[in-house]
Amino acid sequence: MHHAASTFLQDKGVIKGDAGGLISGKQVFFEHTLELKVSRIQSLDLDYFIDDLPAILDHSSFPNTTQGLLFSPCAHEMNSGNHDNFTCWQDINDFLFHRAL
Repeated sequence: MHHAASTFLQDKGVIKGDAGGLISGKQVFFEHTLELKVSRIQSLDLDYFIDDLPAILDHSSFPNTTQGLLFSPCAHEMNSGNHDNFTCWQDINDFLFHRAL
């Protein structure tokens, strides 16, 4: 499953590959449990974290210094949690890189 996710991110231009990309594959991590994933997020001291699982962003140990961004093209997940919700990658891009100062 992690290989499929890596391939998807590379195909979409998120992970750097032969055709470029936004970030190095060394900056993408996969964990086997929810608890390990949240622990990794804590250890990285991130400003933003994007996930498609509300359970990660709503986890009681999710760091309050990291702003969670939920990627969910499904409307039924849009009203959950204390995080920002996005239905498409373009909206996330606009939020992160084209915000008015």
